[in-house]
This record gives sequence, structure tokens and C-alpha cells, in this order.
Amino acid sequence: MLNKNLSWVIKIGLLVVPILPLVVTKSLYFPFITGRNFIFRIIIEILFVFWIWLMLADPKYRPKPSLIVYAVTAFILVLFLATIFSLSPLRSFWSNFERMEGFWGHWHYFIYFLMLASVFKEKTDWYKFFGVSLAASVLMSFYSLFQLLGILDIHQGDDRIDATMGNATYLAIYLVFHIFLFLFFFLKTKNIWLRLGILLLILFELFIVYKTATRGAMLGFLAGMMALGAVSAVWSKGLVRKLSLVVLAVAIVIPIVFVFVKDSSFVRNSDVLTRFAGISFDETTTQSRFLIWNIAYQAWQERPILGWGPENFVYLFSKYYDARLWKQEPWFDRAHNVFFDWLTASGIVGLAAYLSIFAALGVILFRLLRRQHPPALVGVFGGLLVAYFINNIFVFDNFTSYILFFAIAAYLHWYWVSSRDETAISVSNSEEVKPTPLMPKYIITGIVFILVLFSVYSFNIKPILASRSIIDALGLLTYSRDGSRVR
Repeated sequence: MLNKNLSWVIKIGLLVVPILPLVVTKSLYFPFITGRNFIFRIIIEILFVFWIWLMLADPKYRPKPSLIVYAVTAFILVLFLATIFSLSPLRSFWSNFERMEGFWGHWHYFIYFLMLASVFKEKTDWYKFFGVSLAASVLMSFYSLFQLLGILDIHQGDDRIDATMGNATYLAIYLVFHIFLFLFFFLKTKNIWLRLGILLLILFELFIVYKTATRGAMLGFLAGMMALGAVSAVWSKGLVRKLSLVVLAVAIVIPIVFVFVKDSSFVRNSDVLTRFAGISFDETTTQSRFLIWNIAYQAWQERPILGWGPENFVYLFSKYYDARLWKQEPWFDRAHNVFFDWLTASGIVGLAAYLSIFAALGVILFRLLRRQHPPALVGVFGGLLVAYFINNIFVFDNFTSYILFFAIAAYLHWYWVSSRDETAISVSNSEEVKPTPLMPKYIITGIVFILVLFSVYSFNIKPILASRSIIDALGLLTYSRDGSRVR
């Protein structure tokens, strides 16, 4: 009974995570970043204590092996090595308020992934998790709509809506993830009215993605739909194959048609379409991306194996700065390309470990196809991964994309493990692996509990107070010496 109750506590805690993208803490420094990250870390650390006890008490809650688990574990281990041998290990471990990544941040994503993969045992667990996330995405989309209508302010200060993300590119990839999740449930349900409702929500969120004017996300979405259509067309039959061919054709035709009409008055009169039409090698943004990627490539050659360490891009950017970037921002702490980011942060070993996660997910999806699992459903997740991969060529990851990516990875791990035949399961936890004896269980859990208490206070509460103090200090700068407010 205790184990069941603990598993429910962990599940409820994990169900809170998809709501966190809606959190904005104006009282903290970097309000769109810090609040949700600190809440996430505190939740994961507290749940970690319960999970440790649960794994020791009942072996079925221990992560089962799969290519996906191996790949994610290899990635975090390489990241740890890159942090140790970093140019600035302290910065690589802790990151900063603006990004809140570093090894410490990724360690929490790793534990979050393992807990999802091992505690969510039933299909209903995952449907609840994705349902909460989809509900949050709908709220996010309505917030964006209110920005478009002028009811709410756009935080970036221009016409590119950003909802509670504070950045249009973050919002775009967040919604792309959920559009594919909506497609997943669209294919799963047989109720015609529910399908109609889901279809309307897909169109609504796709409209919001379009209004973010985020080119990388839109290109990724089209590529993802091509992948979905291709997989389903090849492996399906009958009406599903025909519909898949239509999806594939539309995804291919849209960018081709746009090339021919990009100079039309219709396109020129649209701020969003003008942004897409402006894609060229001569565009300032495009040129700056190539320059930054070249800086990253040069810096990687200096430290090719384990890189410069996470969060150290600002150092290599300064060392290899290209004066042709004078029109852009004075400094960059990201390459605006996830693959160059990991290449410089963790070297060729780290990039290989990161890519191995995609490779493992791809292998699992292919094996599911060969085992006659529904091609359209497999194609949805394949298309989602393609969309995410393409998007990452142009931007960098953030909290919301990380929690969604590792949730999808955990779901596919669970789906693969639960779908294997009993003869394919290498270890029967209930028969061959015994629970930990009572005394070691108390000792181990007690030690973890003390460490978590220390971590919650020292690594979360104290930084939260420091972040609030920064805001208070900045507020004092708005007043003159005589106490009057400076405008």
C-alpha cells in the first residue's frame, strides 16, 4: 500500500511539470526563466527522495534497459566529463539565471526522464500527462491570441507574439510539439466529434505558430509533416495511405508555391510572410548565423574532444570574434544551432552522445514499424522528432523544449518496453531482482533526504532570494538621490 501511495505522489508531482511553462515570476530576475526552473528543480528533488525509496522497495519501479535509456545516460555522463574538464567548471556546472542549464540543470532533466520512464506504468498515466500538457498549450495559445488582439502586451516589444515564454522562438517550438501530440490523439480516438474538436485546436495552434513568424519552427513543422506522410504512405494501406500521400504532397507543395509568390503584393503586405520571404544567404540574420557557426567551428578545433564546457560559449565567442558581426548583438552565449552548441560545449564526444538519443529514438520507431504497430502513430512521433531536429539547426533549446523532448523520449521508451514479448525481456524484476533489505533502505533514503534538504535550501531557496534581491536593487536604480522616481 505504501509503495502504491508513493507512486501516486510521484505521478502527481510529474503532472505538475507540463503546467510550468505558464509560470512567469515577475518578482525574480529573468522572470520567464528562473521561476519555472526553480519550481521544476524543487519538484524533481523532492520526488527523487520518494523515487529512491520506491526503487529500493519494489524493483518494478527501477528503469528498464533500452537503447533510449543507454543514450540519455551516455549523454549525461559525457556532459559531466565536459564539465570537469571545462574552461570554467563552476560556470559549466551552475550556468546562470538567464539560461539555468549547465550540468546541474541537465542532471534534473535526466532524473525527470528516468522517473517518467519508470513510474508511469500504464497507458492512462501517459494520457493524463499529455492531456495536462495539451491543456496548458491551449491556454498558452489563447494568451497569444489576446496578445494579437492587443488585450495583453507582447513582451519582446514587436509584433511577434511570445505568450508566457518571453521569446517567440520558444513559443513556436513548444506549440509544434503539441500540434503533433494533438495529431497523436486525433489518430487514437474514433469519436467523430472529438476528432473535429482536436482538428480545430490543431488549426488554432498552427495559426499561433504562424503568427510567431519563427522560420525554423515552421520549416521544421513542414519537414515533420513530410516525414509523417512518407512513413504512413509507405507502411499503411487503403484510405490511410491515400490521406498520407495528400499530407506529403501538401507539405512539399507549400514551400514550392511560396517561392514563386514571395514577391507578390499579398506576401509583401504581410509582416509574417515578408519575414519568410526574406530568407536568403544575403540576409543579415542568415549571414550572422553563418559567422557564429564558423566561430563555433574554429573554437571546437582548439578543444575537439570534450569541448570548452557547457555555458562557456561567451569565452570562445570573444576569442574568435568576427568583426563582421558588428551589426548584431555585442555578444552571444549560444551558437543559435544546438549541434554547434553541443560541439563546442562537450566536443565531438558530447555531440555524438546527443545525436545518439535521436538515433536510439529512430531505431525504436523503426522496430515498432517492423512489429506492425500503427504506421500513422509511429509516423507522428517520427515527424515530431524531425520537426524538432530541423528547428534545432536554427535556434537553441530551452526549458520548455527540454521537458517535452525528454517526456517524448520517456514515452517511447515505455511504449517499446511494454510492447516487447515476454521472451524478449532480459530480466524479470519481480522474480530475479529482490527488494533491498529494510535497514539499507532506511539508510540510503535517509542520506538522500538530507542531501535533498540541503540542495533545496542552498541551490534553490537561496538563489531565489538572490534573484529577488537583484530585482529590488534594480528597482532602487530608478530613483534619484532626493527620492523622486526617475522616468
